[in-house]
Amino acid sequence: MTGEWTHVCNNQTPLSFDIIKLTNLAQVMCGSNIQPETITNVRMNVTSASAKISGMGTVNLTVPSGKLEIPVSPLANVQAGKTTTIVVDFQPHIVCQGTGDCKLTPVLHARPTGPE
Repeated sequence: MTGEWTHVCNNQTPLSFDIIKLTNLAQVMCGSNIQPETITNVRMNVTSASAKISGMGTVNLTVPSGKLEIPVSPLANVQAGKTTTIVVDFQPHIVCQGTGDCKLTPVLHARPTGPE
């Protein structure tokens, strides 16, 4: 892949989501005005994650590499004066080791809508 990452969530306030409550719902994460381009991937940096697991209670989850990278398919085209939205489908997948360490390795899909 070529190109550079364009930051669209430039605020310094961390965002928090309860992915179970977002089942079959949509929530706007952030937005920004960017130059016309093609978006091929979405990256979300994850500073912390936790889950309530039956028999274990609330556990902290690690996210390998501290980020989630999702290929956008089909590619998203941003055009001047129009809105392009990228919808990320998030299906949690948690793997716990016998040591109690749990990792979040979700199944992720990103698809564009627009430009409109």
